[in-house]
Amino acid sequence: MDITILAKAFFDIPEAAALPMPGERGGFPALITGLSGVHRAQFAAALQLRTGAPVVLLTPDEASAVKLTEDLRTLQGDVLLYPAREMNFV
Repeated sequence: MDITILAKAFFDIPEAAALPMPGERGGFPALITGLSGVHRAQFAAALQLRTGAPVVLLTPDEASAVKLTEDLRTLQGDVLLYPAREMNFV
């Protein structure tokens, strides 16, 4: 899927266009709330395309992480998932 048109359209939305990008007025990290599952994936893909920088997303549980990963892979293809069980520190 070509995300370029979708990414441009996403940042034509005034609220999305108002977000400071990395390096602008402090930029990121940022907490973005209120988006449904597929819109989280669209936002992340659009942000990555616009900035060219890696995007890290945190989810409340592994099931939502898997769903978000699937959505992102549909849009971009190259997505990594780090399950909680692999991130336990002793």
